[in-house]
Amino acid sequence: AVLSPAEVYRATLEGAAYKVAAPLPKLVLMGIASGMYIGLGFSTCALVGGNLSPEFRKAQPGAFAALYSLIGFPLGLVLIVFCGGDLFTGDCFSSLVAAMEGKISVLAGLRLLIVSYWSNLVGCLLMVGLFDGGAIYPGRDHYLIHLAEAKCSLGWGVVVVRGILANMLVCLAVWLATAARDAGGKIVGIYLPIMSFTSIGLEHSIANMFIVPMGMVQGADVSVGRWIYANQIPATIGNWIGGAIMVGLLSAGIFGSPGARAWAAWERGVAGTRQRLRECTSADRRRSVGNVQ
Repeated sequence: AVLSPAEVYRATLEGAAYKVAAPLPKLVLMGIASGMYIGLGFSTCALVGGNLSPEFRKAQPGAFAALYSLIGFPLGLVLIVFCGGDLFTGDCFSSLVAAMEGKISVLAGLRLLIVSYWSNLVGCLLMVGLFDGGAIYPGRDHYLIHLAEAKCSLGWGVVVVRGILANMLVCLAVWLATAARDAGGKIVGIYLPIMSFTSIGLEHSIANMFIVPMGMVQGADVSVGRWIYANQIPATIGNWIGGAIMVGLLSAGIFGSPGARAWAAWERGVAGTRQRLRECTSADRRRSVGNVQ
């Protein structure tokens, strides 16, 4: 059994209200934990699928993308959902719809986004330190370095659009996980969109908080300034648009009270237009009859 889309929408509102009401230290810890989970998930796929040979990656890009996305990265969101984390990209969706529905204030939604973003960063950087301290990547870092450099070599517009698509899939993964009522269903619901996101090669601002700094530690030719300007800022903008507008605004229009009010106004407008047309038609007929007489 699964929740209906309307029930998922209502559960999203309740989740946002719960986070806003949580004490700040708890919210920070939830965000830090989520950043750590993202680092664990990415490292799993980078150290397994990413260590397929560069020759194979170039000769069989489709097969490489499939193998790379199959292993590891969905783990990050699975841990966040099952362990009760707070991820910025999911908050882009939930904070907007909760504010539109009056469940939280706009300022409370903005606070949620700011706290989750910076606490996610702390969690990601903590994992960078742990992986570096454990000497996990040396000798197995060729794809990580390639990916960090590639992410910071794209144009702003490209990163923004990839960020939009990335967070559409992430928010839809959370939607499916919320709809499922058992652990297996939640895992499958998360796995499919995140596998799609990873194999396509999109831009997730929180994942990049781990990927690029970890690559820099391993010797990627990227400066902090270049990372922030060329990747982190446009990816964040794209992620907000993807979560808030492409998923949030659409779901509010379909399942929420803002949509219901808009459709009611539309129906009133259509009814009024029909009434005016009938009145105009009747007036024309009366004039025609008068002219004939």
